Amino acid sequence: MTKNIIIFFLLLSNILLADTLSIDSKKFVFDQFNILKLIDSSNKLSIKDVKDIEFKTQVTNSYSNGFLTHQSIWHKFSIKNNLSEKAEFIFHDEKYYLAAELDFFVLNSEGDIIYSHYGGFNRTDHKKLNTTKSLSFYRTSIEPNQTYTFLIKTYFESGNSGLYHYKIEDLDTHIYYGLYDNIFQAFLLGGILVLILYNLFIYSYTKDSIYIYYVSYLFFSFVIGFVFMSGFAFKFFDLSQNTWIHKATYATPLTLMFIMIFTSKIFEMKKYYPKLHKYFSLSIYFVAAYIVLSVIFGLLEYLPFIMVFAMIMGFVLVFIGIYMTYKKNLLGIVYLVSTAIYAAFAVITIIYYLGYLPTNLFTSNTLMIGSLIEGIGLSLLLAYRINVLKKQNSSLELLSSTDGLTNLYNRRHFNEVAPRELNRAKRDKRIYAFTLLDIDNFKKYNDTYGHQEGDKVLIQVAKTLKNSFKRSHDIVFRLGGEEFGVIFSAKTVDEVKVLVERARENIEALNIEHKLNEPSNVVTASFGLVMSKMDSFKSEINMDNLYKDVDTLLYEAKAEGRNQVRSKVF
Repeated sequence: MTKNIIIFFLLLSNILLADTLSIDSKKFVFDQFNILKLIDSSNKLSIKDVKDIEFKTQVTNSYSNGFLTHQSIWHKFSIKNNLSEKAEFIFHDEKYYLAAELDFFVLNSEGDIIYSHYGGFNRTDHKKLNTTKSLSFYRTSIEPNQTYTFLIKTYFESGNSGLYHYKIEDLDTHIYYGLYDNIFQAFLLGGILVLILYNLFIYSYTKDSIYIYYVSYLFFSFVIGFVFMSGFAFKFFDLSQNTWIHKATYATPLTLMFIMIFTSKIFEMKKYYPKLHKYFSLSIYFVAAYIVLSVIFGLLEYLPFIMVFAMIMGFVLVFIGIYMTYKKNLLGIVYLVSTAIYAAFAVITIIYYLGYLPTNLFTSNTLMIGSLIEGIGLSLLLAYRINVLKKQNSSLELLSSTDGLTNLYNRRHFNEVAPRELNRAKRDKRIYAFTLLDIDNFKKYNDTYGHQEGDKVLIQVAKTLKNSFKRSHDIVFRLGGEEFGVIFSAKTVDEVKVLVERARENIEALNIEHKLNEPSNVVTASFGLVMSKMDSFKSEINMDNLYKDVDTLLYEAKAEGRNQVRSKVF
């Protein structure tokens, strides 16, 4: 019985012992090992106290404490150098967090402190900081055939993720893997930066405020990646004395606020979905109020709550994409795919930060990957929106320049294109032709057969003119009432006359009964036609004078019996 108890306690003691890592060659990497943990809720234990305290909790070198506030976490493990020469190595934490205090101590086999390193952002114990750049990066060494114990303290004053991933490597290996990681992270951040510059460039042309909201969202996503996800801010800048880096945590609520504003604007919620806009606006005001109050009163320790809210709103954004797709909003499907991908990657990130996923190149950069994919998707969404607006504007422009009854161009469009076609004919050295026609005795037709039948006549005459002048540069107009016009060009005067005469014959050939239009007793039209030999003109032609001339010719055709063409060559 006694023997079994002894064995049990021996096993228990082994469980609660950190691994002693052995250095047996010049090349080594320790990426998976056990360490001991001690929580100091009072934050009053010194290194002298801790080195004599028994650590009773065992964890792996890669785990999460969740979000920490006003807690000190101590970690302990040992390394033995079995080589006959000094072993130099890098100890670092692959995660980057805003610890108010981050201290590193090395003890020899006798328990004496042979190395101490004090870091952190917001120390209150007046210790002299000797951190240069990365706050969780230490280069140290072990003498041959010695075993050293390592103690690391992290103290969090505000709510931050207590995610750890300790790693120990020889110098060459650290440089190799560090370069590999940095290139991949730089690629992700570079992609987001390119999207920022691209959308700023588009804004400079469109002056559309929605691009400012989107660029702001991308910018704060970049800040999150640069400071926290990649740790570049820690790797390349001296932040040891800069408490301003704490303010980078505001990037999370600011990112949320701007993506919500962007969503509201892209779908024009205020105009088309007022009820949804009301609740959405309340969420935006809530986040904005948190940011303002946090800046004034210092509420960073409540950041975990706003992050939970951000996660909830992330799913709300996905459901908005589903709702817009259901409503057959043209932008909904692109938005849904983009936000759904980002939400999926955000969930993976949360699971990772809770310690349920291993640390690797993918899991440690998941949020940046999701941000880049979503950024590309939303940029495509904006590009698609530009095309939709362009088509809508083209449709409105066409509508404003088209006659509603006949679908021919109207007088407004005639005034715009007539001078342009005149210049084109002059450039091509062709005959510029403008014919004006009027349906004969059309008022009598309306009085006899009714306005509804009169509209049918106008539609049929319009179709006949379109069929008679169907070359790419022929333009047919309804200029008002029963009056139509055609602008076209040809190589010779005879060709122009043939085209107009054929149009007159085609209208008569419709055989639409008109008893009061003698002598033919069918619908006919009279034409006035002016032709200009553009190669003989050295000065500009006045379109108003040209219109008066063709109107005069039309009047002559009416006066001389109708259903004929009167023409003139300038």
